[in-house]
Amino acid sequence: MQMKLSKALALGSTNLEAVYKQISFDKVYEDAKAIRQIRSQAASDEQTRTSAKRQAGVVSGGTTSSSADVSAKPITSLREAFEAAKRQHA
Repeated sequence: MQMKLSKALALGSTNLEAVYKQISFDKVYEDAKAIRQIRSQAASDEQTRTSAKRQAGVVSGGTTSSSADVSAKPITSLREAFEAAKRQHA
């Protein structure tokens, strides 16, 4: 209440309801302005990340097609599959 009275006195107004509405509006406006700034910064950050991802090179995995064991005969048993897997990961 003291803030409203001091604001009314500073404005030279005797309409306390109008001063209260002005103070409330100013608070809501400043909150909305802060939210817009946060959203703008978040959008800018997202654009920066997206741009960095587009410019980044592709990182290849640990295995390549040249390291895979391609044998002429098909694997027909569990033991052959196990041995082929051991050779591939050795």
